[in-house]
Amino acid sequence: MLRNIFPLIFSLCVATSLAAQPIYLKMDVSCMDRFEYNSSNSTNPYVSYSFKIGSMQFASFDVGLESSNWVKDLPGKVTYCNTLKIDKDFVNKVNDGTTRLYIVRETPSSYHIADVDKASLLETKGGNMEFSTADGAFSLNLNSPLSGVNLALPGSKTAFYLDGIINYQCLKGYILQKKESSDSRSFKEYVIIPDIGIVERASVAKTGFVNDLLRDNEFKLTKVDEVPFSSVVSIVCDHVQSIFYDGVAGTNPTQTGGNDVVTSKGGSDTPTGYGNTDPCAPTTEPGVHIVQKGETLYSLSKRYGVQVDQLQNWNNLANSNIISICQRLWVKLPNSTSTTNTGTQTTEKAGSTTTASSGYWTKSEGDHQVRYGESVASLAKMYGFTEERFRKMNGLSATENVLPGQRLRTNDCNCPTLETSTSGTPLPYDKETDVVTNKDGTADSKVVNNQDVYYRPISVHVVKGSDTVYSIAKQYNTTIERILELNGMTKDDKLTTDQRIYVQ
Repeated sequence: MLRNIFPLIFSLCVATSLAAQPIYLKMDVSCMDRFEYNSSNSTNPYVSYSFKIGSMQFASFDVGLESSNWVKDLPGKVTYCNTLKIDKDFVNKVNDGTTRLYIVRETPSSYHIADVDKASLLETKGGNMEFSTADGAFSLNLNSPLSGVNLALPGSKTAFYLDGIINYQCLKGYILQKKESSDSRSFKEYVIIPDIGIVERASVAKTGFVNDLLRDNEFKLTKVDEVPFSSVVSIVCDHVQSIFYDGVAGTNPTQTGGNDVVTSKGGSDTPTGYGNTDPCAPTTEPGVHIVQKGETLYSLSKRYGVQVDQLQNWNNLANSNIISICQRLWVKLPNSTSTTNTGTQTTEKAGSTTTASSGYWTKSEGDHQVRYGESVASLAKMYGFTEERFRKMNGLSATENVLPGQRLRTNDCNCPTLETSTSGTPLPYDKETDVVTNKDGTADSKVVNNQDVYYRPISVHVVKGSDTVYSIAKQYNTTIERILELNGMTKDDKLTTDQRIYVQ
């Protein structure tokens, strides 16, 4: 009898010993990214390691506030990414303590060993973003995100609520609150970009005052493998735009490790939160430029008559030359630029200049913060756009809803810059010359003869019931092609009554 029991006891001990054996995983930028967050309460960074384990699927292992201690000896054998299967089951084992995971960084003479505290899994598939941690999980429909409802999956110990959306250039960050119950006075808050992962996290508590929140242990992503977060977003957006315009991934200016945000390992995945449209409409806000395809800091410095280092300083680029299509850049010293919109100046066919006074859009400063009860259709009508065009200029899909607090563009004129008679001097950003001239300084007779539409001021035409693109072009002695270009339209786009059309 005892002879039969001893082998059983021995095998159980061996199994328990193997299960509890720690894993020392070597940090390898070819398969993982090191996320570094700044902390509101500590000088040490909060650190997490992210692994791309599939198309738009990431496993994250949080170390927490990382110590600065390095040791000379490694307590166990090092494991490498290619020998370790990282999946949902592995994440669960890390969370329940079955697997003890350590991330190891090394120099020729020492090691840094970081104990993983908790793990999470993020996956985006078919328009749904799913996120799971040790105590909860949720699913969010990105095409129709809902606030005010519990997004938790069955079996989740905690509730999750969408609290808003933040735009990061071409990407969207979703603000999620993790609560013990719907009326919890304290909760965890995450900002998640599906294409990157968690970019902000905090502990939040409600005080005795209405809508007054106390934020603690707040962490914001600052670096991914030593690349500044803003540059990572730019790289992702460059990748998106290269696929959108050219059908191929762009070159790799900055390798950021396992997530490979420039050239996707699983193929040319278009990041989520980016509609199949061009959202980079130029802005009319004084002193601000929206980066277009092919533009660089150098070309913009020449266009606006400033230095590259000035553009870097004004836009907090930290001496980086990386900019992204859709990025919003100051091209004048921000403090010297007035952002007050005093109306839309239009020039009629006869040449008399007037200020448009009808239409809600005349009071717009270039963007709109969504209020309760507003929809894409109502906002499009309010600002004089078709719903299709309003969705296009804001990068919204055909079925995507908007949420209270979300900011949307209300202007998308592709307005050109006129030339001045001063040779070699760029036109000031927020001014127009009284007389448009040729490059040699002589008066431009083509303007008088209404032949060159590229040298005329921009006008705004409000569509009447019988208007067509052809009739509008004829009325303003311009071309159909120029109207389509200014308005980001195609020849198949339909006009609606009270719609705004830019003409020149």
